[in-house]
Amino acid sequence: MCKPISGQDNVLRANREKEGGDAQYATKERNTKMDELYEAANEITRLAKLIFEDDEAQYLEKLGIIARS
Repeated sequence: MCKPISGQDNVLRANREKEGGDAQYATKERNTKMDELYEAANEITRLAKLIFEDDEAQYLEKLGIIARS
């Protein structure tokens, strides 16, 4: 088996480190967007509960929000 020459080894190592950094950035970005989505969904749920009173609980259930009986 041939051992890569040192220049190729350095290029491969640099590429691997760059891809690792890209993956970490993508994960951080995804987590940030998921947090924003979670906050928006909570706000929508809160508003729906204000809009639909107890006698309109079936509308909450149609939205996928479990209403207390």
